[in-house]
Amino acid sequence: VMQSGTDTPSARVMDLCETGNIKSKNKVVFGTGDSFQAPTLTANLSFVRAIRQTGMALSILEHKPRALMGEKCS
Repeated sequence: VMQSGTDTPSARVMDLCETGNIKSKNKVVFGTGDSFQAPTLTANLSFVRAIRQTGMALSILEHKPRALMGEKCS
């Protein structure tokens, strides 16, 4: 069981150069998952592609983007 706590991103993720798709806030989120060796659930596929292009492998579970608020139209 994982508990919420302080962000502790891995050095290897934090050392990545920031680009249009690799931003600081995402490095913290994915780097913390990397530090805990825990998969990160994400719909941020542009970040995932950018990381893969660096040759780095992270434990990532991809899902389709969904609105977090509002009503679902039929």
